[in-house]
Amino acid sequence: MIWQNFQQGLVVTGVGMGLVFLTLLVVMALIWALDRVFKAQPEKLAPAVAPVAVAAPAAPAPVDEGADMAAAIAVVIALQGIVGVQAEPEYEDIDGETVTVTSIDPGLGTWKAYGRAQAVK
Repeated sequence: MIWQNFQQGLVVTGVGMGLVFLTLLVVMALIWALDRVFKAQPEKLAPAVAPVAVAAPAAPAPVDEGADMAAAIAVVIALQGIVGVQAEPEYEDIDGETVTVTSIDPGLGTWKAYGRAQAVK
């Protein structure tokens, strides 16, 4: 009995895995076929152009990291002078009240009291 169940489980597993891989192969073949059908066709009448010699690009000038950093810092300092950034925000204009948050002890007594209160209702 146990051996038959084990064999049946193996058969079902094998059939399931086989179907999954068969489906993957079908999808792969479908993608391949659609790629072949809808592939962009090169222009059939390409104009005959003589090859042109292209000059090698000039080597870029060496980058001075320190100069870039100094320029960025100078821009930030200049913008701070224009915008007038305050050193500290002013808190006098904020309206509201101070609220104290109390904690409730999550011990067993809290659950007992809640259960009793629910039973009384």
